[in-house]
Amino acid sequence: MDLCRQEIKNAKAEIERLKASNALGMDKRDVLRRTLDYFEQKEQEEGNEEGLESLKYVLNSVKDKIDARLADLENIILDQADKMHQVFDKDDMKENGYELRASFHHDGKDGTGHYWAYIWVEPMEPNLLQDIPSEGGWFRFCDAYVIASSETELYNDPYPPFALMYANETIPKYTQDQLSECIPESLKGFISADNDFLYQEIQAKERTNDQGTASLISTSDDDVEFAEKQDSANCLDLESSSATFDDNISVGTAVGHTTNEYSEPQQYSFTGQGFSKLKERVNSKIMQVVDFDSDDYRLLMSFENFLARTQNQLLLEHLYLLYSSDEVSWIKNQLVDEEASKTDDELKIIWHEYETFINIAGMVTQALSYFANQDFSSALQSLLDAKRHEASWKDGLLLDLDVSSAFSGLTTISFNNIVEKYGKECLKILNKAAYKKASNESYRTRGLEDAIRIAYQAQTIIGPDNIQTDQIYQSLGELWLTFTEQQNVGSSLTDTQVELLNTLVMTYLEGQGGGSIGIPSRGESPVDNSVDDEKDNDLPLWQKYQQVCSQSEHVLTTLSNKQ
Repeated sequence: MDLCRQEIKNAKAEIERLKASNALGMDKRDVLRRTLDYFEQKEQEEGNEEGLESLKYVLNSVKDKIDARLADLENIILDQADKMHQVFDKDDMKENGYELRASFHHDGKDGTGHYWAYIWVEPMEPNLLQDIPSEGGWFRFCDAYVIASSETELYNDPYPPFALMYANETIPKYTQDQLSECIPESLKGFISADNDFLYQEIQAKERTNDQGTASLISTSDDDVEFAEKQDSANCLDLESSSATFDDNISVGTAVGHTTNEYSEPQQYSFTGQGFSKLKERVNSKIMQVVDFDSDDYRLLMSFENFLARTQNQLLLEHLYLLYSSDEVSWIKNQLVDEEASKTDDELKIIWHEYETFINIAGMVTQALSYFANQDFSSALQSLLDAKRHEASWKDGLLLDLDVSSAFSGLTTISFNNIVEKYGKECLKILNKAAYKKASNESYRTRGLEDAIRIAYQAQTIIGPDNIQTDQIYQSLGELWLTFTEQQNVGSSLTDTQVELLNTLVMTYLEGQGGGSIGIPSRGESPVDNSVDDEKDNDLPLWQKYQQVCSQSEHVLTTLSNKQ
């Protein structure tokens, strides 16, 4: 049954792709028909068939393939639907009647995700929940909300059920009172006592919070957790360390930094005022980096900036508290010993994410170096490498709910804008070069192969969600629709070249990645620092990145002025 549903789903999705509007702004088959009409009209007006027959053959071939595939997909849907109807159309499946009584759903995300259910409530029967009306029917249960639903909504829920509950239609129906009578008195007593104990815990918690409010300095739950964590981590030996206390303030936390073998014994000051300064510094840093661009070089400059961008206040407090230097007073922004923080168990997870981000930044820096030196082919491949690695990184974050929830700001960090900006420029330049090469009969096959590869690369750079409306992608495809209008080109195409042109046109019309003609796609670019000046080898990555961004922008401006 599931296999049949999946086949139908896949067939409908492919039909939608074949029929849907594409980058050229209309139905694919309509594009082909209009193109053929245009050339038929041109042929009649000029009375010259030379160079047009091959193109007409290509376009008709594409149209026939689309029509044939659509017919096959419609037949697949009918066949699979017929199989599903026949699954239960058997005598041994009809001996006992069953009624659907509940459908359980999940949003498909890892971890706890989100659950809801559709449950049938018997009409005109006392209900277990007060917010369910007595008329009964289908209801959707989602967290604390219960709303009336219908069988149609159940069947059309975008998330298929992971479990269904059926009831034999011959079993008797029970009322609330009858069900209550089935519960043993001992269980009722246990539930009542447990509820009373929970109520007492809530009252005790409220009294504790009221007392805390009366303190000179209020502390949030995060603050309390942070202070407890630091007390446990520091394990202060009051007899061997120099510690000072502020007796005038009743609520505070440790303010200081970890020691190393070259430092003097550490002093700690447990003051609420110091803790307030810590909070101010954290909030100030987060407010500062939130205005950075998603690909700002300052995010590469320091782990401190990156951590602040993740919006995790507690770990930023942890970093400042344990790894700030004593070169300036606590009130000011102290220097952070980032190297020492790498081995901190509390920071290991986010350090791993930062190092991944640095690796991707290195790929982007390499790509921009190629672009600045006008090696557009290498630049494009390096940009593709960076985009794929970033996509893999972001997919991993989405799957790890603990990390994505603890560091929500990671979603605001991305090189996509810079990859798309320079990637599109590379695509335009390389597509024109492939067109020029294909216009030469001696290099035509290689030029068409290059053009197909560029079409696939364009789909990756621009993205499947954007190619249907992207003007750059549209212009890349439109260039090849006029290819056979050149003198003597249409009549001199070999069978292989006709097939390549067919594939190229089909690629732009469908707007889909992948290919079937065996042209390899490089997975990753080899590491090559030959484009770097020797004097730049010792520069930190953020400074190299800043420099190549400036150089690439200059090249981009120069190219725009030439067009």
